[in-house]
Amino acid sequence: MNHSRMMMALALLAGCSQTANVQPLVRHEPDAATMMMSVADDAAVAPSNPDAAAPVGTPDAGSICAAITEACAPNGCCTGTYCVVNVYTLEGGTCRAQVADGEACHGPEQCLTGACTDNVCGAPVCHAQGEPCYGLANPCCAGFFCDVDPNTYGMGFCVPPKAIGEACRDHVDCASGNCFDNACVERSAVSFARVYSEILVSAGCTNGYCHGTSAGDLSMRTVDVAYQALVRGAGCGDGIRVWPGNPTESLIWQKVAPNVAVCGNKMPPNGALTSAQLELLAAWIAAGAPM
Repeated sequence: MNHSRMMMALALLAGCSQTANVQPLVRHEPDAATMMMSVADDAAVAPSNPDAAAPVGTPDAGSICAAITEACAPNGCCTGTYCVVNVYTLEGGTCRAQVADGEACHGPEQCLTGACTDNVCGAPVCHAQGEPCYGLANPCCAGFFCDVDPNTYGMGFCVPPKAIGEACRDHVDCASGNCFDNACVERSAVSFARVYSEILVSAGCTNGYCHGTSAGDLSMRTVDVAYQALVRGAGCGDGIRVWPGNPTESLIWQKVAPNVAVCGNKMPPNGALTSAQLELLAAWIAAGAPM
C-alpha cells in the first residue's frame, strides 16, 4: 500500500472512533405523579355531556346507597332499584332495577310506579257499571260502588248509588251517604261528622289517653270507628250507647247531660259540655243518628 492510501485509511479509522462515543437511547417510564397529571389534563380537555343521565340505580355523587348488583346492606338500594333477598335464608340480598308498568311483579317495591296489581306493575283499572269488582285490586270507577253478594266472598258488580228508600248495607251504598235501618235515608244537616268534630274531638274524647285508643272498651280514633262503636253499641249497665231516635235512653246522653244518673263516671272528665254541644248531640240522636 502506498503512503497516500495508508493516510486515508488512518483518517477513516479515527472518524469511526469518534462516532463510537455516542450515548445509546434510553427509554424513561413516567412516574405515578406524572401519570396522574396526565389523566387530569385529559379529563380537563375531554368533551362533556351535561344531558347524559346516570344509569338506573347508580348513586349520585356523595351518595352511599347501593347500585345494581351490589349488596343491599348496610346502606340500602339507590333510587330506581329494589332489594332482592334470599327467600330461604332471608339474609343478604342484592339490588336490582325496578321495572315499568305492564311488566310482571310480585310486590310494589319492584315497580317504578310503586303499584303492583295482579302481579303486573301499574295501578288498578277501575270498572264501569255492570262490570265485576273485587276489593282494592278491582275497584269501581267514580260514581259507582261494588254491590257485594255476601255469598261470593267479597265479589260483586259495579252499580250506581241507591236512592232514598232503597235497601242498603252500608253508607257507601247510598247516594245520600246515609244508610239507616238497612234503607237509604236523607243526609241530615245534623251529621255524625259534626258530632265527632264539634263534640268528641273538641272535648278531648279522641285523645290517646282517652278513647283515641280503647279506654273503657270504646275506641273513637276515627269517625267511622266511633260511629260503629256508638250506634247501638252496648255499654255499661246493659245500656245502649246511642239509641237512634231516643236521646234520653242513649247512654252517651246520660253520660254528658247534667243532673242525670248514669252507670260509671260522667263525661267528659275535663269539664261539662256547652249548651250548644248538648243541643247538637240531642238533635243528632233524635234525627236517627245519621252518619
